[in-house]
Formats: sequence, C-alpha cells, structure tokens
Amino acid sequence: MISVIVPIYNIAGWLPQCIESICAQTHRDLEIILVDDGSTDGCYDICEDYGRRDARITVIHKENGGLVSARKAGVRAASGEYIACVDGDDWIEPEMYEKLYEHAVESGCSIVESGVIDSWNEKYVKRFPRICEGKYTEQNFKKYVEPFFIYTGTFYENGLFPYLVTKLFRKTCIEHFQLSNDDSFNIMDDVLCTYPAVEAAESIYITYECFYHYRVREDSTKRIVRTNIMQMTRE
Repeated sequence: MISVIVPIYNIAGWLPQCIESICAQTHRDLEIILVDDGSTDGCYDICEDYGRRDARITVIHKENGGLVSARKAGVRAASGEYIACVDGDDWIEPEMYEKLYEHAVESGCSIVESGVIDSWNEKYVKRFPRICEGKYTEQNFKKYVEPFFIYTGTFYENGLFPYLVTKLFRKTCIEHFQLSNDDSFNIMDDVLCTYPAVEAAESIYITYECFYHYRVREDSTKRIVRTNIMQMTRE
C-alpha cells in the first residue's frame, strides 16, 4: 500500500481536482490521508464529502499548525509501506504511483525521484533532476549522487529536487525525518526532510518521467513568505 498524504489549508477552489486525481490513480492500493489544517473556506466539507465517496480516504481535521504539522499528522496516521505527498492545490497524472512503485520494486531502491510539471493557466513546463536517470546504490550512490544532489556545480541547479511531492519513499526512510522536522520551518520543510532521507537511504532510482503538476500561484504560502523575507532584507 502507498499512503498519500495531502496537507490542506484554505484551497477549496483547487482541492477537488487534487483529490480526484489521486482517486483516479491506476495503482489502486492506496490510503489517501486528507489533513485539513484548520481551513475556514469550505475545505472541511469537501474532505468529508470525498471521505464518504471513497473508502480509501481518511480525513483528519486539526487546528491550524502549518504545513509541517499537517504532514506530521499524515505520517502518524499512515499504514502503507510507502509514503507519498501531494499538496492540496496541485494534481497528478493517473499513472504516477503505478510507475513510481514499479521503479521502486524493480530497482529495489528505497526512494524514487521523478520530474515535475510547472503548471499555470494553459502553460506547462517540465523540469527534471540533473543527475542522470537510473539506479544508484552503494558506491554508485556515493560517487554520482551524494556529492551532487544539493549542488551540481552550476548555479541554482540541484542534482535532485528538494521536493517531497516528486518522490515515492519507503516509509522507514522518511518517517523519522518528517516527524523530527520543526513545525515552524514552512519554507525549508522539504529540504530539511528530503535530503537527510536520501543521504541516510543511500538508495535512489531517478526517472525523468513527469507526473506531478505544480500549480504556480503568486498567493501561495511560500511565495508570500519569501516576498516578506526579501522586503525585510531590503529594510
């Protein structure tokens, strides 16, 4: 089973597309965990409605604590062998978890990394990891992945994406790092979880296939926080 964790906060306009894209996965053995982080815009009712429609859906309602807090609640509730994350305002292609699971099983790797599709209006741009496709374990991992997954030598190019959402993790690889993450780190939350998990696993399969649609929003939490940081720096 794959446990798919969806943190949700005041995104009622986009949430149905997100949930439906997960329910429509060709890999059917899913546990879908919707974590409503104290939304005030109707997300509560949307989650409850989908929970009644699909027995694979578990709904958690909690006081607002931020993205990290919501993901922690999802991880604690997860019972799958694998963990995946989808942000509630994004959506995924139908074959995403079937393909990532196949790569995990065939390669024996604990983590699978894929590309991402930046999506806004009718425009789509695909981005890929900068480390070559394939299986990396043991010495290959130490030689070709470990020195480059944060910095490839080219400005602003990660070898691996810092994102949780483009990956499939064996639960034992990600659980500790997600639960030990500070709830207040809502900008660097992915980085502080993803890279330590990859480093500890020393096992990753990389594919350039793109399944995850990242919705480009100027009003997203991280963009607003980053803008505030820039303003503070100028001051």
